[in-house]
Amino acid sequence: MQKTKLLIKSLSKNTTNRAQNWRTQINHTHLVSQISSILEQRHNWPSILQTLNLKSKLTPSIFLQILNSTQIPPQISLDFFKWAIKNTSFQPDVAVQCRMTHLLIGSGLVNPSKPILNSLLQNNPPVMIAESLIKLCAQDPNFCSSESLTVFDCVIDWYCKKGLCVQALECFNLTKELINYSVRSCRTLFNALYEKDEFGLGLCLFGVMIRHGVLIDPITLRVISKILSKQGKIDSMLRLINMGVNDPLIYDLVIDCCCEMAMFEVALQLFDEMSKRKLDSGFNTFASVLNGACRHKNDEMIKFAMESMAAKGYISNPLTEPDLVIQKLCDTRKTYAAYMLFKTACDAQRSLENKTYGCMLQAMSMDIRVKEAIAIHRVMEHKQVIINPIFYNEFISVLCDEKASTEVNHLLTDLISKGYKPTPMALSKHITYQCKKHRWKEAVNLAELALQESIFLESSCCGLLIKHFCKKALIDLAINLHKQMVKMDCSIDSTACNALITGLLEAFRVEEAEKVFDYMRIKNLLTSESFVIMINGYCREKMLKMAMKLHDEMLEMGLKPSLKMYKRLISNFSQLQSSSSSLHKPYTISLDFAMAGSPRSAPAVFLLLTTLLSLSTSPFLAGAATGDADLISELQSIQSRSSSGVIHLSDKLLRRIVTTKHRSFSLIIFFDAVQLHDKSELHLKSLKSEFFLLSKSFSINNQNAQSVRSKLFFCDIEFGESQSSFSQFGVNALPHIRLLPPDAANLKSDSIAMDAGDFSGLADSMAEFIQSKTKLTIGHIHRPPILSKTQLGLLIAAFLISLPFLFKKLLAGETLFHDKRFWLSGSVFVYFFSVSGTMHNIIRKMPMFISDRNDPNKLIYFYQGSGMQLGAEGFAIGFLYTIVGLLLAFVTHVLIRVKSSFAQRTIMIIAMVVSVWAVRKVVYLDNWKTGYAVHAYLPSSW
Repeated sequence: MQKTKLLIKSLSKNTTNRAQNWRTQINHTHLVSQISSILEQRHNWPSILQTLNLKSKLTPSIFLQILNSTQIPPQISLDFFKWAIKNTSFQPDVAVQCRMTHLLIGSGLVNPSKPILNSLLQNNPPVMIAESLIKLCAQDPNFCSSESLTVFDCVIDWYCKKGLCVQALECFNLTKELINYSVRSCRTLFNALYEKDEFGLGLCLFGVMIRHGVLIDPITLRVISKILSKQGKIDSMLRLINMGVNDPLIYDLVIDCCCEMAMFEVALQLFDEMSKRKLDSGFNTFASVLNGACRHKNDEMIKFAMESMAAKGYISNPLTEPDLVIQKLCDTRKTYAAYMLFKTACDAQRSLENKTYGCMLQAMSMDIRVKEAIAIHRVMEHKQVIINPIFYNEFISVLCDEKASTEVNHLLTDLISKGYKPTPMALSKHITYQCKKHRWKEAVNLAELALQESIFLESSCCGLLIKHFCKKALIDLAINLHKQMVKMDCSIDSTACNALITGLLEAFRVEEAEKVFDYMRIKNLLTSESFVIMINGYCREKMLKMAMKLHDEMLEMGLKPSLKMYKRLISNFSQLQSSSSSLHKPYTISLDFAMAGSPRSAPAVFLLLTTLLSLSTSPFLAGAATGDADLISELQSIQSRSSSGVIHLSDKLLRRIVTTKHRSFSLIIFFDAVQLHDKSELHLKSLKSEFFLLSKSFSINNQNAQSVRSKLFFCDIEFGESQSSFSQFGVNALPHIRLLPPDAANLKSDSIAMDAGDFSGLADSMAEFIQSKTKLTIGHIHRPPILSKTQLGLLIAAFLISLPFLFKKLLAGETLFHDKRFWLSGSVFVYFFSVSGTMHNIIRKMPMFISDRNDPNKLIYFYQGSGMQLGAEGFAIGFLYTIVGLLLAFVTHVLIRVKSSFAQRTIMIIAMVVSVWAVRKVVYLDNWKTGYAVHAYLPSSW
């Protein structure tokens, strides 16, 4: 009975649903008929449709029925489509959009269909679109296959223009459901694949066309030939030609490919075939042969190409004006041929147009022939050629892509400083490569230059540089780079920011560290490590309230540090407490216990440590008075171990001295750099020895005045060991000496730098500076004698022993001073010494030669400019003067004794020619150095 009731209920429910569906279908049919009749018969259909209240009634299925059931003109269908979207809640689906596209393109309304097509293709996958279009084409009996292919042509064309070659191929593959493939779609696809360098897919598409018997038009055949040439498929290209292709451009491609692969015999056979088929060989054809011959250094083919081009009238014979030819070869990327003609013109010292140099530089850069491009740039620099800056774009880009080297780095620096800017991406990539190869000096120089020229580097590159700056304690450079990144609104990774905060805190620059920390908070870059670094920094500065506040914030953000980080915090507190008095003994037990605890108890441990530390501040205050005395004792101990009394400072020792309050002594610091000792112009070695001598003299003069000696300590600090201290003092040039007074808190602003004039008089002038600033007396400078007592005694003994022998030689007239050859050689030496400027070189300590800044492997012996003369240059001039003087002496004292008049005339002519040559060389060198020319003139009256 119960089952019967359930059966009756289900039957009645099904009957109700069927009735409702039937009514809905009738209503929809009525609505479709009503709207269709209005659209077909009324010109003012929009106002009539407004009365039907279609806001929620018009669905995609109803819209499709309206389009399919009547013969509405395409333009009215488009207007109705736009009206429905604007005035109702109608949202077209894929089927509606495909139907509208199908209708409009098939009716020739291609441009009006583009907005609908764009929306369709952007939001739906190619397979769904293609299947919908194919279904519509099959359902429409009035739609021919050519019109269907036109629709697919538009779809494939849209994908190709957007660079979506894979999607275009998917859609193209589905068109086999239609009658045939579209030739236009094939051509569009080939062009897109060629531009995207998808040569493998292009060959696969070519195979599909062959298998399906698609008729290939000449334009498509050219694109296919280009793809085959890029792949080096010479056999396939030759088969195309053997099929009867009579296209000169395809012959050009085959000949170019053959010449690139040194297949010159095949290229010559193709020339014969072209002449048989009466196809004219153009400039590009012979240029391809010439380029391949130059590439493979085939002189016979170079001669053939040049003669053929001259015979055709493409070039003159001989080539007197190569500019146009070189520029044309550069435009067609025939770089080997262009470089051969360019080099020939340069060797013949022919003047070329500035544009020719620019085209050569650009072509070599585009062909990634970096060595040749650099050589052309050097020639342009030497000849001072000015070209359009656009030619440098490719050159500077290819330099950025080149492996880092000294030459490339110098070129990039020079070009950027002259205003030629590479793209930020290319320069960042180059600097990053240098950083990874640990070429930090070059990377830093390029980065500084980029910031000066407003070239904004990428954030990853800047992050590497900031980490390096912080590691080397170059905090000012790191903070400047960070400020530039903030201005550009570029984010830096948290590790770089953490490194910057660490460096700032180590340099006692807490306020700047707080600014960087706030920046990380704004950019949501904070990590537990960031908090631990800042908390440790606050603890070192005894800013415990700030440390507590940060600790609470860290826990509120859910950034729980690891056990290792908490141990770091605890060890920091334990180090602070270990310097206090006996109150710390029970605390040490607590610390050991805390360090062995779990991470969960870490916040409680931190609170406990903070409380204990706040209770232990009184022992610190009590020990501050003895800190100065302890430090003086330590410095005197270090001083006693030094022979000169100079204390060698380190970053750690200097930091301890500076942080000691109420100091009673001054420091005089000599800044040194071992790597600069070989630069004689800086005189670092001599100044350092004078500084050590001054320190030793001060110790000797105040041996019995211990209170005076404890007021001043002589120190030296080395750049390689203590770069952080150099940065804090603001020292960026050597030699440099600085006085640190007792009350100095800031190393840079509170210390006093010694002027260059104060150490020009060596130890004496240094002593005057110290006495004027510290009010202490240095005393007499104890310089060591030139000869020690032992050396002087040995010298006197040797003189006394040799005295009898000297008297004997002198009385016999057999000494060196009795030999006329000695006096003759001495006079020649004095003459050479005077005319070669040797005294100038000795006084100014001029080197014999210097290295070229542009090419460190090259040496410069002659320096252009009147303000400087190198040693080798002086010797060359002295040699020329001495030749003329010796020839004059020979002619006036020796030649007159020769009896043969013929010999006299011959030697006289030779002496005159050599003398004139020597004088001309001297005059030429003087003109080259100073710019002043020597002109002969005749007197106006005798």
